[in-house]
Amino acid sequence: MRAWQELRAMGLLVLRSWYRVGPRVRGGRKPEPTRGASAVLMRLVFAALIYNFGFTSGLSVARSGEPAWAATWAGVGAGLFVLATTFALELPSPRMPTMALKSELLELLPLSRLSKLLITLAQSLLMLPLSLGLAITLHGEASSGGSLAGALVLGLGLFTGFALGGASLGKLLKLTLSPYAASRVSWFSAVPMLGGLLMLQSGQARSWLPRPFFGEALGEALLGDRTWSVTAVVYAMTAVLGAAFFWLESRHELSEPVRPGTTRSALRGGADMARLERLLSRREPGGLLQVPIVTAMGALFIGGAAWTHDARGQGAGLGLVWNVAALLTLQLVSSLGMQRATRGATRDTLARPLLGALPIAPRDTLTSKAHALRLTLLIVAAPLLLTLLALRRDPHLGRELAWRLPLALSAVAIYASAAVYVAFLTAGLGAVRPRGGVFGSLESFLLAVPFASVLFAPGPGSALLSLVTLGALTFEARRAALSTIDWLDDPEREHSTEVWKALVVFGGFQGAQLLIQQLATLLGDWLSAPLQLLGAYTLSAAALWAMTQREQERDAPPLRPKLAPLGLGLGALSAGCAWLYLKLAAPAVDAASKLAMTSAAELGFAVLAIVVAAPLVEERFFRGWLQPALQSALGAKQHWAPVLSALAFAVAHPAYSFLPVLALGLLNGFAMQRFRSLSACVVAHAVHNAFALWLGAQ
Repeated sequence: MRAWQELRAMGLLVLRSWYRVGPRVRGGRKPEPTRGASAVLMRLVFAALIYNFGFTSGLSVARSGEPAWAATWAGVGAGLFVLATTFALELPSPRMPTMALKSELLELLPLSRLSKLLITLAQSLLMLPLSLGLAITLHGEASSGGSLAGALVLGLGLFTGFALGGASLGKLLKLTLSPYAASRVSWFSAVPMLGGLLMLQSGQARSWLPRPFFGEALGEALLGDRTWSVTAVVYAMTAVLGAAFFWLESRHELSEPVRPGTTRSALRGGADMARLERLLSRREPGGLLQVPIVTAMGALFIGGAAWTHDARGQGAGLGLVWNVAALLTLQLVSSLGMQRATRGATRDTLARPLLGALPIAPRDTLTSKAHALRLTLLIVAAPLLLTLLALRRDPHLGRELAWRLPLALSAVAIYASAAVYVAFLTAGLGAVRPRGGVFGSLESFLLAVPFASVLFAPGPGSALLSLVTLGALTFEARRAALSTIDWLDDPEREHSTEVWKALVVFGGFQGAQLLIQQLATLLGDWLSAPLQLLGAYTLSAAALWAMTQREQERDAPPLRPKLAPLGLGLGALSAGCAWLYLKLAAPAVDAASKLAMTSAAELGFAVLAIVVAAPLVEERFFRGWLQPALQSALGAKQHWAPVLSALAFAVAHPAYSFLPVLALGLLNGFAMQRFRSLSACVVAHAVHNAFALWLGAQ
């Protein structure tokens, strides 16, 4: 009995660690959407993405012309990833999420410190090298006679050593540096982690990494039999760079103080928060070096990839060049942008009594911070322009770069503004939950998806659509942040950010579908397309219910089954619009909308997913959750709520079906506003999807 009670207590500890319920708004007036399901969902999505990335990289290594060479660089990258992450876990940084087993449960288990560390790593960190080695072993043994299996065993031992080394380095820093200095140097972990990700990608390209920058001798060594010596050189260079940076931070721990009266003189002639930001940055020498270091790294990798583009042949498009540039920009801009925005929001929260005496309006504080961060991130993203070097041998790439570069830089500028407003809503004065948890998991995911979609878009149309989506999210985050300023000095006033909360819920809604897509990629042909759809909508429904059920108990619109015939008419009208659209754009749309089904069971799963699950889940969110939030936020202009919710509904679907889905969203939106009934919307959606499924099966 006692053993069962202990097991139950441990299980509850795990659940409490993974299921974090969000607090109420100050004053206890209104609950925020449940954060527990979002924490679990984001952890699962992260795990699936890491495993999928490692496995696909391992496949490219095993199938390359020189698997031993590619596996060496892949091992370098995965080792740096593990080393950097274990190092960062030991440092006192509020930006690092707490791992599920790094909690009370892990302290209760009768295990050694080494075992506890390995258990913590096994959750997510070791998934990258494990999946990488698994792919190399499974797909490389046939051509290498089993030698890669031994390399896998050796590699796992090395990864464990890297993990212990990173943890030891973090503990050593905590002993030699003060917590203040240690927390400021923790961002350095992004440098080797970033190098690891790019080195994994370099397994697909043979010549661009070493030759332009490390000399002909090192390039020949890398392509010859001295790969292990090259690996040692790379790790030594990383260690020297890290030691130099730590020495700089410890030397300037207290740094140069701001002289008395400097603040007022800097603000003389106008309330310019950007000047104050630059003034306060002088207290952090490492922060001043951060932007030049990461910008130089971006120029090194992107410039090298673009300069040697001709080594991979002409006529194949940008390919690896833009993938490296986009991956690097995504990593640097998202991590650096959120880090700086969060640091500024947290600092403003702590220094609120001092800032209140300055002649700076709260709204000017946010807009000035957004302007300063926008300039910083545009400097960091400037190495994207080095992709123009690829025109040296292949001038035909100019047309592709003509739309990729402007849209990518525009996305960086918009993302910078969004990061400031999101940090204010999640970690600053506008936060509705305490700091220290997983920072803005859903919020940052909500911004990262359209930002990444712009960078990796296959064509200008999809890139522009993703950019508009990112701009709309930024606009709403700004509106929500500025609206919360009105109640900061009035604790009794209940604030409302209904639309932003609805968009955060949408992040969880999309995250659930992304998780199913990643699992489908890993499982291959075992999970058919209808099963993928059914799983995606089932998980989305669970996430949607968990995040909205508290707030919909009182205000949920009624179903009103008597209005179901109205839905039949709306569905028929929407299907007619879709049929007309297909006639006008038949070739491209018809090819993209096919759904492969080879059995009656798959057809049944498709009907269950598309005709039953999709209408219930999507209508509950878009018409039952998002549209009422828009109506309450727009006030006298609430007649625009159906249009805005229909646009969001259409953006969430594939590009080839944008116009038919927009027509369905408009019909259902106005029906919801007029009759306040979800049943008509669900029936219309089901009729529309049934018609689309019938067309796809033809």
